[in-house]
Formats: sequence, C-alpha cells, structure tokens
Amino acid sequence: MKTILVAVRDESLLTVISEVLATVAAEMKTEPVPTLEQIEQLMPALVIVDYTEEPEPIDALFKTIIDNESTCSIPFMFIISESGKWSEIDDFRLGFDTKVSKDRPKLGIQLRVQAILKKSRTEEGASSKAKDLQQIMQSIIKKSKGSGEDTSSYLTTKPLIQQAKVLVVEDEPLTREVLQAALERDYQIIFAYDGNKGYETAIKEQPDLIISDYMMPIMDGMQLLNKIRATEELKRIPFLFLTAKSRIEDKIEGLEQGASEYLSKPFSIRELQLRVSRLVEESQYGRCSAGALQGQLAEVGLPDILHIINNNRKSGELVINSTQDTVHIYFNEGNIINAAYGKSNGLKAFFRSLSLEQGSFTFETKQCSVKHLIKDRMENLLLEGYRQMDEFEMLRTKFSSGLDAQLSPGTEKAVQSGISNVDAIVLFAVGAHASVQEVLDKVAFTDFEVIESIINLLDVKLITSD
Repeated sequence: MKTILVAVRDESLLTVISEVLATVAAEMKTEPVPTLEQIEQLMPALVIVDYTEEPEPIDALFKTIIDNESTCSIPFMFIISESGKWSEIDDFRLGFDTKVSKDRPKLGIQLRVQAILKKSRTEEGASSKAKDLQQIMQSIIKKSKGSGEDTSSYLTTKPLIQQAKVLVVEDEPLTREVLQAALERDYQIIFAYDGNKGYETAIKEQPDLIISDYMMPIMDGMQLLNKIRATEELKRIPFLFLTAKSRIEDKIEGLEQGASEYLSKPFSIRELQLRVSRLVEESQYGRCSAGALQGQLAEVGLPDILHIINNNRKSGELVINSTQDTVHIYFNEGNIINAAYGKSNGLKAFFRSLSLEQGSFTFETKQCSVKHLIKDRMENLLLEGYRQMDEFEMLRTKFSSGLDAQLSPGTEKAVQSGISNVDAIVLFAVGAHASVQEVLDKVAFTDFEVIESIINLLDVKLITSD
C-alpha cells in the first residue's frame, strides 16, 4: 500500500485530511516537521504540507527533497490560503506538484490525491541504460519481423519532404542502431558521435531535424543545443533530446533552452516516429518564407503548432476554424498573450481550445494589438491546461445528466465573508435557475475552477441540482 505523508499541525485541517484519505487505498503517516531521512525511509507517493503557517521551513524542506536524487520525484501538495499564488512557493514544479485552498480543502484534496495515486511515479523505477535500450531493440525486432509489420505503419502523418535529413548525435552504439532501425525507411540518417562533431555536421548538412543524447563526451547535448540556437543558419532547426535523464527539472531546462521535444528512454517506437514526423514538418514550416502556417489539426496537433510558433518566436494570430466555433490565439515573440473562443477569452478560452482535435488552422505573422491577459510560459500553460482538463472530466461525471444538469438556489443562505470570490460569482451566475453549461459560459474563471466551485456550493447546500 502506498504511503501519504502529512506535515500538518492544524488539528481541524488534519481531521479533514484524515477523513479524505480514509476513502483511498493509501496509508496516512503524520509528521509535523519531517526530515529528509524520514522521507527517504518512507518514500511516500505524496507529501501534503500546510503552507499557510510557516512557509520558510516548508520551502527549505521542498528544496532539499527535489535536490536529492532519491526523493526528487515525490510530488508535493501545498495547502495554501484562498489568495495564495504559485509564485509564493520556491521552485514549484507545475504539472507535478499541486495546491489546494485551505478555505475549502475537502473536495480538492480528494480529487488531487486520487489523480496523484493513479499517476504515481513511485513505480517508474529507473532501469539501467543498457537494459532500456535492449527492450527498445526487442520491440523494433518484434514489430518488424515477428509480426510481419514494418515500423513505418505506425506513423499517422507523413513528412512533408521525402527522405528529409535527420542528424543523430549519439555516442551509444546500441541507441544509434535503434534509431536507424526505427527511422531509416522514411529519412536519410546522418550520425555524429559527440556534440562537437554534431555541430560541424549540422553546419555542413543543414538537416531538417537534430536528435541528440543529453550526456556525451567533449560537448554534451545542452552545450550543443545552446550552440545550435546561437548560430543563425541553424537556430530554427527542430531539436529533439533523447535521453535517460527523466527528471521534470531536466525536461523543463531543455525546453527553456530551446529544445523542441524531450523524449525519455525507454521510449515508444510509435511515439518516436510520430514526434520525428511532426518535427520534420515543423522544420519545413519554419523555413517557409511567406511567414504563414496553415493546415489541419487532424494532421498536426495544436500543441505541435504552438511549439512551432513559440520556438520560432513568432508574433501574430493563430485562427482555428472548428465545428464548434472559431478560436483566436494571439502571440508576441512566441509567447501567448491572449485567446478568444466564442464569448470567452484569456486563459479560459485557451484552455478550452486544447480539447480541439479537428478543424483547419492558419497563422498570420503580424503585431497584435490585444490586451495581454496571459503571461505564463508556453510549457507551463500546456501542463496546467491539460491538468485542468483531466480534473474537469473527473468532476463532470458527478452530474448524472451531464452539463445540462439544472442548478437552483439551495436551502442554505450564503454568508458573504465565508465564501471565496469564485464561489460568490458562480452563485450569482446560477441566479434563480441555470444549467451547469450556462454557468460555465457566464463565468470568466477557467472551466475547471467553475465546476469545482459548483460542486463545492452543492456540497454546502448553497445551490441544488436536479
């Protein structure tokens, strides 16, 4: 049974957490001020901490945990005040750690604990490099020979240019064999055995994609990436890190330095082929002198389009025409600054757009005179957006008639000082009568924040549902 460590002194909060954890398949351990040694011994699936009383010791503990190799993958849940911001927590790992309001913790803790336990990383033990690569090679052999299938059949999109050049910078012979077996049918593969040779080859060959290991002699992958991005004729070439380093911090560092993708070993052959195919397409888009992109979401996913624009630091407007509505996403030097989807805008509109899988898109390079409502980095926006989408889908199942469920005023009266801003706005939006979907459309907060508030208001009988 997995263990959840609770570092909380507040007795009332501890009681709530205890009640919630009694409903999940996990053992609860309490320790008001845990040490690194205690956490190493327990190796909990989650650490819950109260960030409202003494944040400085919690910051120190958190930094110690994520800097320690054996504990760095343990997620934290921060209990914060209603007005608490992510920026108050040092080194917070968006998409990995989470927060819950202390003013209404019960539902938030339950949902997040369930999600974390479901996606627990504690069973992802790190295999040796040789073992991982052998598994990958066996997978290729099985697919290409044992089943009579060739690996190219796993591609869902074809590269825009036949036999595009892919430069592989890798010092491990077995990895080179794996990549050649997986990609040689569709691409011209060029090899270099260290970062220095990789850079020289990139200058000479001008490849459509660079795949590089992270740890290499002479010049490592990060140094190679920095040098590629600093060279005018190479800086727009997509760069895929393929490495055994799987910590979220390593991934974020690579993406921040300009990597297009980051794939950890062992990897899925199908995923590798799909990512390579899309990155080669990105390379062709990036070299398009007209400065405009267009295509179908069914062929190029929205996250890939966003990364193309972000990596090339484009300013302009992305327009998506779907069967539901038209979406506008605005960029300044590769960063998303605003979005509009139907009558919603800002983060709400952008997060809604992430669910789109069908429709045509066009990106036009230009200066956009719109209000800057979105200010976070692309990677953070995508991680938070998909986290909220997952939790929204969990919450909507609580309504038997779906988002058409009708809401009405409840039997209890609201005490204005006792409810949060989002709860007050949702309560006003419900009015005398409204469906869940109508409230979602009326309130400017993200869909997840609104539906979480609706369920909270139902729980305290401030509203009712049919």
